[in-house]
Amino acid sequence: MVVAAMDRDQFIEWLRTEFPRLLQQDPRFFAEVTGILVQALGSRAEFNRLLEEIRRLREDSERRFEAMERRFEAADRRFESIERTLEEHSRALRAHGEILARHTDMLMDHARVLRALLIGFGSLGARVGRGMEEAVRATVEEFAGLGPLKAERLVLTDAEGEVFGIRGQAIEFDSYVHDGRRFLVEVKAFAEPEDVGKFFRKLQFAQRHLSQAFEALMIAPYARRNALQLARDLGIRVLTLGVEGSGRARMDKA
Repeated sequence: MVVAAMDRDQFIEWLRTEFPRLLQQDPRFFAEVTGILVQALGSRAEFNRLLEEIRRLREDSERRFEAMERRFEAADRRFESIERTLEEHSRALRAHGEILARHTDMLMDHARVLRALLIGFGSLGARVGRGMEEAVRATVEEFAGLGPLKAERLVLTDAEGEVFGIRGQAIEFDSYVHDGRRFLVEVKAFAEPEDVGKFFRKLQFAQRHLSQAFEALMIAPYARRNALQLARDLGIRVLTLGVEGSGRARMDKA
């Protein structure tokens, strides 16, 4: 009842004077108060320790996330650099491929021209020799899209003089290319209409005396327009570098 009648200031003053005395005089009270204080202070210290541990974990996690983010950014930059490098290499390879393709086409065109010139020069001479045969064979293979073919000269005997009116005359074909498809080939340095006509008469003779069908092909580095037209009319294919006056510089099929 006495404590209940005290105001706040009086109660605090009473605690200051009486509380130490009670602790000294009453062992039980002292033990109870000590237990309460130990429990309260211990719980708060543990709570503060947990808070500190959480703070350290948060700070460590933040540092780790920042380090990971920096690594990811560095990895992204490396990947971007690699992508740029690969793209540059790809562009360079494409450019080299285009250049190589152009050079390959040029070399193939040059090879065709050289073969045609070799054939033309050969036709001006004795028209024999392994080099010319190989040039003719390679030209026919490219024209027909076949290979490897065999090339040899073919000589038929005109016993009755059917071609030129002379009995027993040897009818020669510059090349007989075969291996599946068969070609009778006439070679001229410069094809004139009369060359086409003579070749056609020889072809007619061969059709009557050969047991197997063949295709007619004339190879001439250059030819007159009317010779090409006559060849078309007679069913003869002509491979030529160009028509007279055209200035063309690759082997064409006319």
